[in-house]
Amino acid sequence: MKHHTLNINGWLGALASLLLLMLPGCGGDGNPAGPDASEESPFFLVAGYSNTRGVADAVNRLMEPDWFPPSDVARDGFKLMVEEPQGGSMTAYVDGALAAQRQYEESRNRRVDAVWWQVGIRGQEASTPSERQRELAHDILAELQRQWPGKTVYLSPMTPYDGHVCDISGPGGPATSAVLVGELAADFDNVVALPPFSALKRSQTIDGCHETNTYYRVHAQEFIDFINGQ
Repeated sequence: MKHHTLNINGWLGALASLLLLMLPGCGGDGNPAGPDASEESPFFLVAGYSNTRGVADAVNRLMEPDWFPPSDVARDGFKLMVEEPQGGSMTAYVDGALAAQRQYEESRNRRVDAVWWQVGIRGQEASTPSERQRELAHDILAELQRQWPGKTVYLSPMTPYDGHVCDISGPGGPATSAVLVGELAADFDNVVALPPFSALKRSQTIDGCHETNTYYRVHAQEFIDFINGQ
């Protein structure tokens, strides 16, 4: 009788050990320890201009696994600016900006969590948008939401410049962009307005407009902190 009891106790102990091995974070080869081990990282599509793509690439280099499609995929398409759509069709314009990323997402069976659009403007003198710029920004965002229904769209204004003017954006580009981001966030659901990145001094750019690699990483960390703080 005593021998039989010992066998039952041994069997129960083995079963308990097996159950522990099957629990996440408790050992075994398939599941690393830690509360987030089984969670998939967020996956964003990126729309905007050169600095936007540079920040997205730096986010990828700071995070594992990647939050954005690889740099060569993200750069394969139109820059999505507040201007008349290439070819005259807003649907084709937005699709042309993000088609390669969509194909990447589908080929890797990734689930898109959100789209990040940094609202860029070229050659802007005034610090407030025209009515046509408001219409264009509204149409771009509406098309993003139509193509990715139910997904959050994160909006960032252009990165401001400290003590100098970027010739590409013009003196009013960053301020006009910030006004548009505020208005779009007020007018649309499923939109989150992010604060602007820290302003760039000329020495923090390579040409007065485009960031150095160091500041792409600085702004990438700011983006990560913005998202994690939501």
